[in-house]
Amino acid sequence: MVFLRRLALHLFVKTHPPSRQVSPAPRELVSAYEGVLPDSLLDLWRRKGLGFYGDLQLALIDPRPWQSVLDRWIISPPGTAPRVPIALTPFGTLLYYR
Repeated sequence: MVFLRRLALHLFVKTHPPSRQVSPAPRELVSAYEGVLPDSLLDLWRRKGLGFYGDLQLALIDPRPWQSVLDRWIISPPGTAPRVPIALTPFGTLLYYR
């Protein structure tokens, strides 16, 4: 018998269903952020994916191309918690995890 565990972010997915273009994140992307981002977000990336959620109201993004943009906007002193871009809004607001 296969036991399927419920996504920790199942309420997010229920409230903001993924668009048809959402696809699971590449394994190397998920691996690169293990220990950096919450397991719940990585599980969402792994099981549902990156792309638009909630009638195109939020896009979960690959942080890599956006990291340099965020680093230019927010200059953090050494030793502070890393800031990782994780989503974009329709107005171009870059959301990040810290």
